[in-house]
Amino acid sequence: MAGLALGIFPGRTWGGDLSADYNRIIEASNDPDTNNAYRRDSIRGGAGIVWRPGGGLFSWRLGYQANATLFETDAFSNLNNIRHTFQLAGSWKFLPRTALLYRGNISWLEYTSSNRPLTLGDGQSFDSQIGINGLISNYFGVLGMIGWAGTFYEPQVGTPQNFDSVVGQAQLTWYPSPQRQLPQGEAPVGLSSVAVGYTRNFGASYLGTYYQRDRGYLTTTYFFGERFVLNIGGGLSHISRPASFFEDASLQAPASEENRVDATAFLEYRLSGSVGINTTFRYDAELEHRVYALAPTGTAADDLKFNRYQVYLGVRWFL
Repeated sequence: MAGLALGIFPGRTWGGDLSADYNRIIEASNDPDTNNAYRRDSIRGGAGIVWRPGGGLFSWRLGYQANATLFETDAFSNLNNIRHTFQLAGSWKFLPRTALLYRGNISWLEYTSSNRPLTLGDGQSFDSQIGINGLISNYFGVLGMIGWAGTFYEPQVGTPQNFDSVVGQAQLTWYPSPQRQLPQGEAPVGLSSVAVGYTRNFGASYLGTYYQRDRGYLTTTYFFGERFVLNIGGGLSHISRPASFFEDASLQAPASEENRVDATAFLEYRLSGSVGINTTFRYDAELEHRVYALAPTGTAADDLKFNRYQVYLGVRWFL
């Protein structure tokens, strides 16, 4: 993977940002032909305009992002798709240590192949959330977001099954060292912390129209030696999918569910204030054998159980 993020006139009344990244995703399948693994390339780019009146106490960002997903094997090229997303985010620091937050997105998903599975469809999705981020003491902080989200996907067979429910996040953070102001952005800035939280969100799915994810997590960040940053975290997710349809429009098995576990360890050594060398270890797995039928009869099915290990070496350069 590789990525670039550029902030334009940070801290000024008017500013902006540009971003681009590439990620090659390796996922196995239970097809005996190993060439049919779900290898795909994700290419993403975006830009935003930021308005910060009042010395930064209030800010709004309007952004756009395009994300292309391209499968590397011909067997899955009919799943290639492009997503266009408009983003709106706001923050109002109405107390020295408390901010009111808003974030919203509206997306358009389009499959590029006319030969895509009939059970998948183009369509729109949206989510809108409002919340608060604040310090309740020098040692504890809270983040709470709540909102609503929905999808409007239109598969070519069967009755459309779409997400329409509450989404949000709740997090409690403990700072071992006293913290007298809110952390800058979402990344820790020279600040050790331990956080526990819960998120509820959704996403487009190649099995069925969408999936819903409920995840509890625990993460800790520790700075030591004025050179090293260590982040360790993990979570337990419950994923649910709606009842979907086969290509002949006969209703498939009822809504399916699965439970997954994930863990991440990130260690970085700061060569200087602007350059860091890091390594990342990731593990995720499906805890039970869940077989997803792909046809009304026969043995065509997808066993969703997996164990995946990922190791990365990287360099970050802060300009």
